[in-house]
Amino acid sequence: MLRLFVLCFLSTEVYSQSESVGRAAYEARWLRLDTGARRSLWLAMLRAQRPVCMRASQFGVVSLHMFSALVQTAYSYYNVLIKMNSK
Repeated sequence: MLRLFVLCFLSTEVYSQSESVGRAAYEARWLRLDTGARRSLWLAMLRAQRPVCMRASQFGVVSLHMFSALVQTAYSYYNVLIKMNSK
């Protein structure tokens, strides 16, 4: 469970950091750069418009939100099994 949490946490961090790349590139002093560097920075800004996210096949985006939903679902199943076992 801890490994899954760490994976989800790091995936969320990668997503949030990748969102800030575009802002950082835009706020750079790109007017002072030469044409090649401007073009590279422009391409980086274009790529940064869509943040990087890790996917778990058909389960969706790996994030802390997914981890929370997974823990809630597992706890619900656990409670159902306990109630069925006590009858």
